[in-house]
Amino acid sequence: MKTINLQPTDLNLVDAYDSPWPMSLMNEIDSIQPTDIEPHTVRYVKLGPGGRWFQRCVEGGLIEIGHAAVPHEVASKGDWDGAQRLLQAEGYGLAKARDFIREIRDFYTIGSDALWIAIGDGKLWWGFADEEVFAIDELERGARRRRMRGGWKNCDLRGAPLHRRTHPWPRP
Repeated sequence: MKTINLQPTDLNLVDAYDSPWPMSLMNEIDSIQPTDIEPHTVRYVKLGPGGRWFQRCVEGGLIEIGHAAVPHEVASKGDWDGAQRLLQAEGYGLAKARDFIREIRDFYTIGSDALWIAIGDGKLWWGFADEEVFAIDELERGARRRRMRGGWKNCDLRGAPLHRRTHPWPRP
C-alpha cells in the first residue's frame, strides 16, 4: 500500500506523491469532483504481492493487506512498538519495519472517508471502505481486510470506464 496524502481538492495532483499513474490519468478522471466525493485522504493499494488478491478482492468487494507477522490483536490495539519488534524479529530492518507499520496503522486508523485506489485488469479501480478491520486466517490471502462500501468501481461518476485503452498509464 502506497501512502498518498492529499487534500480533497488535490485529486489531480496524485503524480506529485510518487503515484504509479501519471497526472494525465487523474486529469482524465476529473468527473470525480470533491463536491461529489470528498475524501479525507487517498491511498493506493496493490491488493497482494504482484496483485495476486486483486480478482478476489474486486469480486468480493474487499480490500486486503498482508503483513501476517503483525497479528490483528496487536494492530487493533495500536501497539506499534510491539509491531515493530515483531517485524524486526522476522528479519526486516528498521526502515522497512517502519514502512510496514505505517501501512498497517493507516489500514486500521483511517476512516471510511478515505478513497482507496487499485490498478488491475487494465483498469483503475476506486472506492471507500468500511472502518471495521477483520483478521483473515487463510492461506493465500492477506492478514486483514475491510469491506468496500458499494464494492470497487472502475468507472468515473458519469459511467465512463477508467480503462488502460482509453486512459493510458504506466504499470505500477
